[in-house]
Amino acid sequence: MSVSRDEFGKKEDNPDAKDLPLKMNVKDGKLPLDLQGHVFIVAPVGSIDSPDAEGHPNNSTVYPSSDGTTPLYNGDGMIYRLDFDNLEAGVFLAARIAKPPCYYADVATYWCQQYQGSQTPNKSSDLRFNNYGITRIAGSLGTRNQLNTAFLPLKFSQEESERLLATWDVGRPYEIDPKTLETVTPVGSNDEWEEVTKIGLPGKPPTPFKVIQTSAHPCFDPNTREMFTVNIGRSLSNVFSQLIPIAYIFKEIFDCFLYGLKQISKGRESITLPELEEKPLSFGQRLSIIVESLWRFLKGLTFSQVILWISSSGMEREI
Repeated sequence: MSVSRDEFGKKEDNPDAKDLPLKMNVKDGKLPLDLQGHVFIVAPVGSIDSPDAEGHPNNSTVYPSSDGTTPLYNGDGMIYRLDFDNLEAGVFLAARIAKPPCYYADVATYWCQQYQGSQTPNKSSDLRFNNYGITRIAGSLGTRNQLNTAFLPLKFSQEESERLLATWDVGRPYEIDPKTLETVTPVGSNDEWEEVTKIGLPGKPPTPFKVIQTSAHPCFDPNTREMFTVNIGRSLSNVFSQLIPIAYIFKEIFDCFLYGLKQISKGRESITLPELEEKPLSFGQRLSIIVESLWRFLKGLTFSQVILWISSSGMEREI
């Protein structure tokens, strides 16, 4: 399946626009004269390195899933707006890619060889983003917030105009300018959101683009004028719990192996398993205790918080 990464809009609104907004061509019938307003749509349109039909990187018509492993919804969000505010002139379509800071890091590392590791004289780290299933990741920079899933309209007071958020499951919501379709600002500050996993590698600085697990479908209460979403942490115990049975198997094998060597060294003719109380803990038993303790520690790192955002103030959270 192909998608277009071309942007359309007025140059004063979007300097990156390929052309002016596209006019709708009505092939059959006619539009109702009482249509008014705007329709906003968001959809993924691949990434900066998505290939064209011949397999070459292209920034226009691309085939994001042609490698067989990248799902279509792993891609930059394209924000579309259909304008029905002047039917006499026609219906027009504007389109613009959602561009949070990680988008520009993705573009810069793709085009600049100085950020591409082995291709540089000093063999510096490769900072480019790559697709891994449903996510796009750079080891030293973090995870892309692609803002390609849904919108949330909101209005915090009678005095202000309606506002619009674009969302994704693995990143903060961002406010979008409804007129220019520009990506304006995220909800909350970096410090107000907790990363999905709180454990970092020793000696490794934190990544600038954190993995934030939230909801792509927050809600807005028009009566209290409050927005609600979630901030979720996933414990590594989800993974390590699957490894504990394997650790037990290796423990038993290792115990039998060590005991066999011990019996052979003593010149015994037969090998029998010892009673646990008659010998100290083996390496395998100590390993299983360590794994179990680590699992209990990691299990305690799971968190789920409800986020309340009132535009003029900071975020509040309830655990």
